[in-house]
Amino acid sequence: MIIQKAGMNDITAAVQLAAQEYMKEASICEALGKIAEPEVIASSLQELITELFKNNHSYVGYEGDRLLGYIGFFGPWDGFFGNVKGAFSPLGGSAFTGDDRAKVSSRILAYAMDEMVKEQVLSFAISRYAHDEQVARALVFNGFGIRCSDAIRSIKDFEKKPERSDEVYYCELEPEEYNQIIELDRGLNTHLLKAPVFFPVDLNRAFPDHEISKDSRIFAAKVKTEQDKDRIVGFMRVGGDGETMICDLPGMMNICGAYVHPDYRNHKVAEGLLYTMIGQLRKEGTAYLGVDCETLNPTALRFWGKYFENYTYSYARRLDERVVGYEAYEEAFWRR
Repeated sequence: MIIQKAGMNDITAAVQLAAQEYMKEASICEALGKIAEPEVIASSLQELITELFKNNHSYVGYEGDRLLGYIGFFGPWDGFFGNVKGAFSPLGGSAFTGDDRAKVSSRILAYAMDEMVKEQVLSFAISRYAHDEQVARALVFNGFGIRCSDAIRSIKDFEKKPERSDEVYYCELEPEEYNQIIELDRGLNTHLLKAPVFFPVDLNRAFPDHEISKDSRIFAAKVKTEQDKDRIVGFMRVGGDGETMICDLPGMMNICGAYVHPDYRNHKVAEGLLYTMIGQLRKEGTAYLGVDCETLNPTALRFWGKYFENYTYSYARRLDERVVGYEAYEEAFWRR
């Protein structure tokens, strides 16, 4: 196999490989097969792969005239998963074929990382289809670990109603009311900072902030009882933006934040928020709902797994800074 930098002439063959991988995942995750026609998916992949191959950090592997695989990265960016340069390969940003896809993916990935380390890129994240066990195994044996996932469901058939509560009711907030969830948002970020997630966030950032896009909407759980009447004890945020090309398809919305106050957990508040949100979105014509979460967050993973079908895992690896040569470190610890 000959591995080299990708060029514009490689796009057509790369799109064909990417479409094959998508259809294979769609045969397992039913929603992917129904959310859009194959031509729409192919067009989205064409746009994505064209942008990746323009970025100068994409690589292809050929056996004769046959494309066996490719991987492309956006970036690099400073401070990506720490104090180093990092790059990200999105869903559809890699695809592989052949009799031994694990070997093909390992060889192309090794070549790509070797080239990018020359530019001191030391942090890598790769989004892949959840049910591609061959490539998943290859990534793990190349030192990558799973750190987050994306899931999807049709909301046409979501009929489960939450149990009635004498304590809580649900509603959608108006934009001018968003500041009422400041403390809950801070509670979510505090939760993510702790074990086992250890996700770095700025607890003092302004809210609402850049994370609240123009089409974001927030649903809230409010207390009925007189003692805490109308106090918000949980929220769920939904919008049109997401982290995969699937999230941008027509008829798709994405959950991008949820939190319930500890005092009201185990009261089915999150379920009530989800049902209320889905009921409203379905009336407005939304057909599919997506969610992404950190796989290191077991509470979120268990909850979303009850209602959504996973279709991606994102893998991450952080290289040891010494591989790019820190002379002072080498002098102090390796040459004394």
